[in-house]
Amino acid sequence: MSQIGHWPSVWESARWKAPKARKPKVQPPPGLDGRIQWPARVLEAVKAHWDSFDSKLQETFRAHGAHCKPMPQPEPDLKEVCKQHLSSLPESIQRLLQEPKQEIPCGQAVSDLNRRFKAETSCLRDLVQQSVSLQARIDKAKQTYEELLRSMQTLTEQLSAKQAEVEDLQKQLQVKLGEFDNKVEPPVEDSTLFEAFFDAMSRAGVQLDAEAEQRVRAQLATAPAQAKTGAQVQPGMHVQHQGLPDQAMPKAGEAEALQAGQAGKKDRSRSPRAKDGASQG
Repeated sequence: MSQIGHWPSVWESARWKAPKARKPKVQPPPGLDGRIQWPARVLEAVKAHWDSFDSKLQETFRAHGAHCKPMPQPEPDLKEVCKQHLSSLPESIQRLLQEPKQEIPCGQAVSDLNRRFKAETSCLRDLVQQSVSLQARIDKAKQTYEELLRSMQTLTEQLSAKQAEVEDLQKQLQVKLGEFDNKVEPPVEDSTLFEAFFDAMSRAGVQLDAEAEQRVRAQLATAPAQAKTGAQVQPGMHVQHQGLPDQAMPKAGEAEALQAGQAGKKDRSRSPRAKDGASQG
C-alpha cells in the first residue's frame, strides 16, 4: 500500500476542478428592463440623462428594451428642512437644532485664554498711553485758552477806554469848531507890506487922506496873497493916479476936500527956499 501512489481525495479533486472566479454581473439600474444585456456604461448614461430625453427618444429606448422608470425622490429630512428655514423658527426650536459644542480640552482652553489675555492686556496698555497723551494735550489747550481769554479781556478794556477817549476828543473838537465858526477874528495886517505900498504911492505922487488909506489897508488885508506880489492888480480895478483902486477913490462930495488936502500937503512938502521964491515972485 505504501508503494501505491497517492490519489487525491474527493475534496481535493473538487478543489482542483473549482471554477475560476467570475466578475459579478452588472445589474441594470432600478427602473430598467433587464431582458436585454446592455453594457453597464450605457445603462448608467441612459439612467443619468433619461429625464432630458424627449418622448420619441424615450420610446426608442423602450422599444429596444431600455426602459427607465422615474425614481421616487426620497422624502427630505425634517431636520435639514428646519435648518434651511432656521431664521424664521422660534428661538426654542433654533436652540434645539443647534449642534452641541464640542468641549475643548482643558490645556487648549487655558492656552487660548492666556493668548487672548496677553493680547487684550497689550491693547489696554496702548489705550492707557493714548489717554494720558490726549489728557496732556487737553490740559495744554485749556491753559492756552485761558491765556487767550485773559488777553482778550485786557484788550477789550483797553479798546473801551480808548473809544471813550476818542469820543471825548471828538466832542471837544466839535465844540472848538463851533466856537471858531462863531468867532470872526480880525485880519492880521502886515505893517511892513502896508508901509512899503504907501511909500511907493507917495514916491509916485499919489497922496491919500486918512479914510482912503484905511480903505486901502482893508482891501489889502482881505487879499494878502495878491498884496505880496506888489506888481499885479486885481481884476475889476483900474489904475487912476498910479494905482488907486475904485474902492479907495473918494466919493463925489469928497473930491474937493481931497484936492485941498493934497494941495496943503504939497505946500508943506516944499522947501523954505521954494516957498520964499514963490512969495518973491
